[in-house]
Amino acid sequence: MASDHDRKRSDLQREVADEEVYELPCSVPFKVFLRPDPDAEQRVIDACSQAAGVHLDAERQPSSKGNFVCLRLTLHASRMAQISAVRDAINADSAVIMAL
Repeated sequence: MASDHDRKRSDLQREVADEEVYELPCSVPFKVFLRPDPDAEQRVIDACSQAAGVHLDAERQPSSKGNFVCLRLTLHASRMAQISAVRDAINADSAVIMAL
């Protein structure tokens, strides 16, 4: 029989569907950590905008040591497919270290 601790861990590991999280239309934030490649930022922004079919707001913040750049993207989504498309576009770029 599973302990309470195991049950809680299992609940946390469950993948949550976008439909359970977002009530459309809404703003969806993405935080993307990129290698310091001069073309990567614009490439990711363009790919995400094209994938979603709308303009994304973007904010840039370099790390203090210059090891990476944090790109904060905001998608103003009207369809669930836009959220998935932006995630796919982010994951497709080789300059992406991590995305939240």
